Amino acid sequence: NQPILDKNGKPETVTFFGLVPVFDVSQTEGKEMPKAAEVKEQLTDLDYANLYRALMAIAKENDVSVRFEEMENNKHGYYSVPENQIVLRSNEMNKAQIIKTFLHEMAHAELHHADNPQKENLTRSTAELQAESVAYVVSSYYGIDTSEYSFNYLSGWSADKETLADLEAQLDIVQQEAKSLMVRMDQAL
Repeated sequence: NQPILDKNGKPETVTFFGLVPVFDVSQTEGKEMPKAAEVKEQLTDLDYANLYRALMAIAKENDVSVRFEEMENNKHGYYSVPENQIVLRSNEMNKAQIIKTFLHEMAHAELHHADNPQKENLTRSTAELQAESVAYVVSSYYGIDTSEYSFNYLSGWSADKETLADLEAQLDIVQQEAKSLMVRMDQAL
């Protein structure tokens, strides 16, 4: 687990906050709402196994190794560029979260690998915006609702995008990568 370094060789840190409406409990009525997970569990064991197998086949095509390790609560996984390796959290994640995180890290592996000449011009926020957007689109395609988690994550990483044009510039990359992953996953399914 190596930190991403800025141009001066110092570890890059980013702080962001998701916006959520807040009400005092006295301002609400009705039955108590169930607590929502970050990514709701919506996969059968068979769906999970098939999607996981399809992603492992794509990882193998790309010579990307995949492993699991215990991580802190705020981390779900990472892609190590030097090792060309995806590491997923082994503790306290449901099947839907694992698939969504695998998709996010696979997008990093395909879009931000060491041999990509465009990688040098990317900011960390743009790379995260691309990876999470791809994960959201592909997850949605397979019936996994990650909107609650993904929208908060994306709002944090898009804070430095000053104009709509800054965001739109990433849409073509996201669309191409999401389509490519869906086609290859469908073939493996």
